[in-house]
Amino acid sequence: MNIIEYQQRNTGRDIISYPDFINWIDQLVESGSTSGLNQSEALVQFTKLNLSRMLRIHKTFIVDAAWRALSKEGFRKQQWVVITEAWCGDSAQILPIIHKISENSQGKIELNIVLRDQHPELMEKYHTNGSRSIPKLIAFDEQGNELFAWGPRPVPAQLLFANWKKILRDAHGKILKKRSIPGMQKIKEIP
Repeated sequence: MNIIEYQQRNTGRDIISYPDFINWIDQLVESGSTSGLNQSEALVQFTKLNLSRMLRIHKTFIVDAAWRALSKEGFRKQQWVVITEAWCGDSAQILPIIHKISENSQGKIELNIVLRDQHPELMEKYHTNGSRSIPKLIAFDEQGNELFAWGPRPVPAQLLFANWKKILRDAHGKILKKRSIPGMQKIKEIP
């Protein structure tokens, strides 16, 4: 499937620009809600925090001269699609940067955003290690053919996160083992 065919099949479904995404998140915050199927209080609070983060990063991030020079030379026209949700903390950190890059691309990058829970068939194609991790950036050429996919976070951060999960899993296993052995001994002693 290329992105042009996908967009034609999904006319009327939300495929939105970055400014529209920011405005929509602002409306969600005002109404005390979030995107997606899960409307928990925690995700509503993440949405509020993410709006603040996105606005701060958008205001302070500057695209460097090397990127601006690259986009002027030989950089072919692309469409970037980011799969995300309003409550996603990783997205709040990277989406303003992706937007600034597209803004400084001399019109060579068109950025669109789709919501993970509203586009499950697209998300299914872009799993990360079997999970629906977001944000996910997919780049397409003018014919709609995929050029690359990236996400949910930069490689060093992804490795740090994977290592952190392993450390927690190992520590949890050791705690359970220590608690389980005495517990098993007591069960054996029951007549």
